[in-house]
Amino acid sequence: MAETEEAFLRQCETQGICPACRGALTSRVGSGARSKGVFCSLKCFGDWHAGDLWRRHLERLKEQGERS
Repeated sequence: MAETEEAFLRQCETQGICPACRGALTSRVGSGARSKGVFCSLKCFGDWHAGDLWRRHLERLKEQGERS
């Protein structure tokens, strides 16, 4: 078992499995940063990083509101 999320994501990539759905990595989707993981689809990437993506979205909405 990996000790950190980053180690787990790298272990999954090495084994050729998607960390979100455990399917085979037939295609590779990710942010480009290997520490963020490699996934089999954009859906799996979004599912895995949903909290971070939502937080970023809310921060951008707040920034836009402050500029107006």
